[in-house]
Amino acid sequence: MKYAVTIMAILFFTAAGILDFVSTNRIAEQGAKMVLNNTAYFIGITLNQAIIRTGIDEELFLDLLKKQNVENIAFIALYDSSGITLLHSSQRLIGTKANRLQLTEIIAKKAPLSSYLKLRTGEEVYVLDIPIHIPALSGSVHILRIALHTYHANEIIRKARIHNTTGIIILAALWLMSFALLYYVKRVEELQKYQMQKKHLARLGEMSAVLAHEIRNPLASIKGFAQYMKEKSENNPDLEEGLGTIVTESARLEGLTTDLLSYARIGEIKKQRFSLTELLIETEKILASEGISVSKQLLLKNDMLNTDKGKLLQILINLLHNAKDASDDENSLIELTAHEKKGCVSITIKDSGAGMDKETLQKAQEPFFTTKVRGTGLGLAIVDSLVHALKGKLVIHSEIGKGTTVTVTIPSEISIKKSQTHDV
Repeated sequence: MKYAVTIMAILFFTAAGILDFVSTNRIAEQGAKMVLNNTAYFIGITLNQAIIRTGIDEELFLDLLKKQNVENIAFIALYDSSGITLLHSSQRLIGTKANRLQLTEIIAKKAPLSSYLKLRTGEEVYVLDIPIHIPALSGSVHILRIALHTYHANEIIRKARIHNTTGIIILAALWLMSFALLYYVKRVEELQKYQMQKKHLARLGEMSAVLAHEIRNPLASIKGFAQYMKEKSENNPDLEEGLGTIVTESARLEGLTTDLLSYARIGEIKKQRFSLTELLIETEKILASEGISVSKQLLLKNDMLNTDKGKLLQILINLLHNAKDASDDENSLIELTAHEKKGCVSITIKDSGAGMDKETLQKAQEPFFTTKVRGTGLGLAIVDSLVHALKGKLVIHSEIGKGTTVTVTIPSEISIKKSQTHDV
């Protein structure tokens, strides 16, 4: 709605321009025809008077053409009521019968009739047929035909078309500039929104880091003391159960504070050269101890990377944990595929879980958004931050009932500044 006024203004100017083009073209065509018509009438009146004065003289048209400016005249002819040519600017046609002469219509109307006629040369000429009465011939009706070249009169139409073409180019430029302006305005708004969100997340990250740090130490003390008391309370089942709950919930809060610190401070990028195959084997061993099975397919000619190994390992573990959590069946298999792509490596993790709808998918990477009962909502947000720190790209495809596919693409080698950090 915010761009409606601009779009309406563009549409208004476009409609006005089209109406102007149509009007200009119609006026030009009418003007060209009027010029031809007036010229033909003037010549016809002059010839009519000459014929009445001198009668039918085979040299009449030739003498007239020699004396007058004949640049616009294609030919002149005089026909009798049966269509026989009595006079013609080309004398070899005198005595022939005229083709395409609308005698009946002209005689019936008793008025001039205009039309366009294509000559054998392919040229189209403007023709005005004028009925005339010659007293010397008992006042019988004769047809005086004036045929004019159209190229001079059509100059008006050509200029109108140039005007219209210029107008169309201007309109097209207006549309292009308008769409470019709207695009850049929208981009600026998106960047402003992104900057505001980034500042908000930065403040949130700082608060989270402070809180996580402050909570961590007393939480470790509570957990440690509860574990100690649990070991000493073997003869009191009720107390042992309560202390076990404290230890379990303390461990969960420790995980939450660890996630908060991971999200708040990505830390320094430590670039090293390593084998992706070996890293994936290491990841598989870690997850196997947690009961997570992974099916690997490596399509790599060169599996050597020069990036932060620890952060890539954290990305893979987080994504594989998510894939396991999304799978309904405990024994369901998670597919992992890795392949090279123009100086980058793409790692795809696919599960056969319930999948996500569009609304959930749009919010999946937002911090603290989760569909799990006891989740923190930071898993994918941390992955997104880590991938961004490694100058990579994260793409998620999901469909209800068909599972989720996550693809991480990172450069095989990244260039970083010394002491680079990424704080959200």
